[in-house]
Amino acid sequence: MPLYLSEADVQALLTPADAVHLLEEAFRAQAEGGAVNLPRRRLVSKPAVLHVLPAALPPAMGLKAYVSTPKGISFVVLVFNSAEGTLDAIVEANRLGQVRTGAASALATKYLAPHGRRVGLVGTGYQAWGQVEALASVISDMEVKVYGRDVDRKDDFVKRVGQELWVTCRAVSDVAAACRDVDVLVTATSAREPFLRAEYLRPGLHVNAMGINRGNAAELTMEAVMRCSLKVVDDVEQAKTEAGDLMPLVASNHLHWNDLKTLRDLVTGKVIRASEDISLFKSLGIGLEDIAVAQHVYRKALETGRGTRVG
Repeated sequence: MPLYLSEADVQALLTPADAVHLLEEAFRAQAEGGAVNLPRRRLVSKPAVLHVLPAALPPAMGLKAYVSTPKGISFVVLVFNSAEGTLDAIVEANRLGQVRTGAASALATKYLAPHGRRVGLVGTGYQAWGQVEALASVISDMEVKVYGRDVDRKDDFVKRVGQELWVTCRAVSDVAAACRDVDVLVTATSAREPFLRAEYLRPGLHVNAMGINRGNAAELTMEAVMRCSLKVVDDVEQAKTEAGDLMPLVASNHLHWNDLKTLRDLVTGKVIRASEDISLFKSLGIGLEDIAVAQHVYRKALETGRGTRVG
């Protein structure tokens, strides 16, 4: 019988620091041929969309699935045992997705801005929180400045960062201020039109752009993307249909898909960033990341006796 793991179980069993390590090992395994990822597939049946992200990281293989509707969204990961052919776990994955998404940005930051301390953040929502808590696990003495359009939510976010993460955080008045004098910049928005302009990006900056995974929207202008000399994604094949920040440049022959590097290139040392490079990690969120952390949660649940047997 599979083990059912709730959001409370995931919260108790998965830390951002663990997730960064798990993703690092998963991408190393992928580079060595020991892990497989398939790009997200979407099935549209208005007003709902079914999203499926399959991957294998032996001995686990499985998928994350979720349906998004105007009324809401919820996530689940199915973890199968590839040796036994059994369904090991059903994992509620709202929190899991928040943690693994933050961990992907933190992993990119670990390799592309290893000495960075000052962080600029655009966005104050659910995913923005996951970004900050993950970055706090890889950056010592981190300082954050944050911009969001909703002033009350921005102020609440600043207070929460200080109280729960013990990280210095202050609010700023616009996007340009969030970008000024920082080592790492995170965009965590649901913007329909690009807002991050080339003139905001100084040499040596690393950008984690994670807010959009649709081909018809972007956070960075085309000029801002072109100013980034090193461009990294979690999966090139998925980027071809979801990286709205990159797709227009490919369509106009200003960028080629084989110009992109991946997280597995970073963790295996195939790509090393020069100090004056402006680097970009365009985060999409892939199934391999979900399976890596869900497998860990399942193993921890067996050790601690958490979860409920179903079926």
